[in-house]
Amino acid sequence: MDILEPRVSKREKKLDLSYELPNRMHCSQIYPLQAPNGSTVVLYGHDRGLRVLWRGGKRPKEPDTKKRPPKANGVDKKQDVIVIDDSDDEPQQNQPEDTEDQYEDEEDEQDPDCPYPRVIQDLDVDLGTEVLHIAVPSITSAAASQIPKRANTHIVVAIACSDTKLLLMTIPLKPPTFANKQEYFQQNVTELKLEGDGSIFHGLAIKFVAKEDDSRHRSGSRSADGDGRLLIAAVAKGMSIWSLKLSKDTVSSSEPLLPLFRSTVTASAVALQSSLNQNLVLVVDRSGAVRIFDPFTSSENSARPSSRGSESATPAGQKKPGQWVMSYHTPFHTPKNSPALARRKKILSASWILGARSILVLLEDGEWGIWDLYGTPQAGKNTEDFALHGYLDSSSTPETADLGKPRKNASKLAPMTPNTRKAKSENLFSGSPKVSGVAPTGGISVSTSSGRSGQVDESIVMWYNSEIYSIPSMQSFWQRSTNNTGGGFGSLYAPGLTHISDVNLMNESITSISQFASSSATSSLGQMNTPRDLLVSAEHRFIVLQSFKPPAASRMLFQPTTEHPASRDQRMLDVGELDLGGIDSMLDGMAGDGRARRVDFAR
Repeated sequence: MDILEPRVSKREKKLDLSYELPNRMHCSQIYPLQAPNGSTVVLYGHDRGLRVLWRGGKRPKEPDTKKRPPKANGVDKKQDVIVIDDSDDEPQQNQPEDTEDQYEDEEDEQDPDCPYPRVIQDLDVDLGTEVLHIAVPSITSAAASQIPKRANTHIVVAIACSDTKLLLMTIPLKPPTFANKQEYFQQNVTELKLEGDGSIFHGLAIKFVAKEDDSRHRSGSRSADGDGRLLIAAVAKGMSIWSLKLSKDTVSSSEPLLPLFRSTVTASAVALQSSLNQNLVLVVDRSGAVRIFDPFTSSENSARPSSRGSESATPAGQKKPGQWVMSYHTPFHTPKNSPALARRKKILSASWILGARSILVLLEDGEWGIWDLYGTPQAGKNTEDFALHGYLDSSSTPETADLGKPRKNASKLAPMTPNTRKAKSENLFSGSPKVSGVAPTGGISVSTSSGRSGQVDESIVMWYNSEIYSIPSMQSFWQRSTNNTGGGFGSLYAPGLTHISDVNLMNESITSISQFASSSATSSLGQMNTPRDLLVSAEHRFIVLQSFKPPAASRMLFQPTTEHPASRDQRMLDVGELDLGGIDSMLDGMAGDGRARRVDFAR
């Protein structure tokens, strides 16, 4: 029995799984920790609340409803000791839970020609209102031992609703059975209300704080208990920050909790660092400014990031929590023949990258840029200039998308290759032109992972309108781009910015993109040049972009599994993507067709 059955589109080394949803979807996230049965947990917010999906893994076993054999003379032969228990008034959930034989022995068998994990269980959390934003903490395998104990067994998710509510919800990682869904929800799902400023939140972030840093946090009468804490940041009319102890006793409360810090600084989004030992907050102003805030460093009350900076009830001259560290501003956009109307480029999204040493931003015209916080500016540049920048364009090819140069005049001719010819023709006949008066959309998804050597790396996905691009290794991309004295981008084979094409959105807009965890640190990049499968959220569906390896026959176990060059070149020629080297190879093969051939098995 499958909860959701996808519409499958199969191509070479790639699957598109489109799941239609009954409600309008606003956002989605993938929880970074796997469930005990091996499932990946997917959360998405819709018009009525939150829905949790368990994808893949072993199915939960249904409770055994068969009656036991009747007892002889009313006595169970297996029971030779009678225990009298007078604790009938104790709730059932306080009794120890039987954790044995919870799941099936094996996972669901997958079709070798079309392998993808099934959605084995779901849970609806009806909140009676729209869920606009959800946020889950980022956790790497190297930092899993430092997070609070409850986070290893429960999903911790922050939820911003359309009725101005801000909730912190905890849900067990293990999936329920079909028979005990109602009891599972009532006994295990808890929520905590956080007090906002009475307006709708339009930015939300959450992270775990390392146990060693508990002494730095100031949260009123709530003292640290050594089990770690949660840091939550949200922006509405202003910015609010909460620091909460994550334990079994304080995870639910009937009264809203007051924020640790509140500011009236204008902001449209907020981001937190993935590192457990650093707690800087990235505050994004859509009008073209990015500010960095340290919530646990005291400062004078007069310190403000701008003329509309933070305000507090703390009297002037006294110390208050929090300090603004730095501000960055985007380049100017100057309309043609109207220099007096110049303004800062608006920001679509911004995020921490490279271990919080740099900031990646996506601007309204498709330009992306990286601010290097600790680098030395190059000659003729100031600290607010991008260390790297480029443009996302639907007509860009993987070879030209990451050159970091402004787009040239469209009237200039460029050398044509089969790849660029196909991209130009698609853009001419089937591309979606930019509609005047429609605001551009875009976002950034950053997924952190740690390899076998312990080095932390990041996978980046950016989308601009309906186009998706990926950087599979941000560390390699940064080294390739900056450690090159020749001014280019270094090795041709280093991971760069890649355009993910052929994504069928069915004329829906992208609302968010999340990344599934990599199967292994040394996994193949696959057809999409990304080691991660992607969860693309649209308006009424979510789409899983999955890469896979075709099954190899047993007789080919010790033989190379690469395709014959001639058949590969022919297929590339059929789709119009054959390069000059492939054409030369095919011509050589055609020239050799007239040669005499010897049949080895003839006598």
